Amino acid sequence: MTRIIRFFILASIFVVPITSAQDNPEQAAIDAMGEFITAWNTGSKAELGKTLNYPNFTLFGPGQLNIANDADAFSVDFDQLRDREDWRRSTFEDFRTSAVTANQVHLSCTYSRINSKDEVYRSGRVFYIVSKQDGHWGMQLRSGLSAGAPNAAAETAARETINAFFSAWNSEDNDATNKVMNFPHAFLIRGGRAAIANSAEQQQTNFEAMRKREEWDKSEYKDLDIFYAAPDKVLANLTFTRHKANGEIYATVPVLWIFTNQDGHWGIQFRAILGDV
Repeated sequence: MTRIIRFFILASIFVVPITSAQDNPEQAAIDAMGEFITAWNTGSKAELGKTLNYPNFTLFGPGQLNIANDADAFSVDFDQLRDREDWRRSTFEDFRTSAVTANQVHLSCTYSRINSKDEVYRSGRVFYIVSKQDGHWGMQLRSGLSAGAPNAAAETAARETINAFFSAWNSEDNDATNKVMNFPHAFLIRGGRAAIANSAEQQQTNFEAMRKREEWDKSEYKDLDIFYAAPDKVLANLTFTRHKANGEIYATVPVLWIFTNQDGHWGIQFRAILGDV
């Protein structure tokens, strides 16, 4: 069940409940987002870069995944924001967490942009992944969320994509697996580390090695929770299990998958592991 945390950030003021973040990943993630919006409002890419973890991912538009390997590559033009929109600062409120682990927190919030007249001229929701990387909590993925009811056609496309993926995976068919992915494709694993494939040629699984290493025979999924579905993007939590030939389940791993509609093609574009594997 999604947990809801409500607070408001005004300018550089960040108010949260008094609790130790050291033993509370959810609180640590919220604190990290407070540092992010405070740095954002300085208009300094250098300060903002300190609040991020890398590689950093921005998923906006129809399957457009931008990847920044360092602070210099993180794309934001504050001068353009000021000139084009009369932007002066932004705020966050209404944080809602959808996944919490020791090293990763998934959450969404409402952002507002405020102009020189102190008026809110734009608001919307954004999904974030905040990760713990070498002891540092930082924002590692952001993706806009549109308003409106869940899109039934998008949900159907996501379910069909999941089924096609596991069918291809269990057939040990890399070509078929890659046909249900969109590129660039990113896979976020423990400690904020990520595997990135810019093309299908770079996304290849050694099934034979996995069989020898793990005695893997097949994989299945369960507990599918599609919690956001729009015409261009679907976010879903699910759990996959790995099985040996004798039927033993030797790994159970919760994950986030993000599906995108890229030029009419539905595919998996981002995955994040939420447990050990």
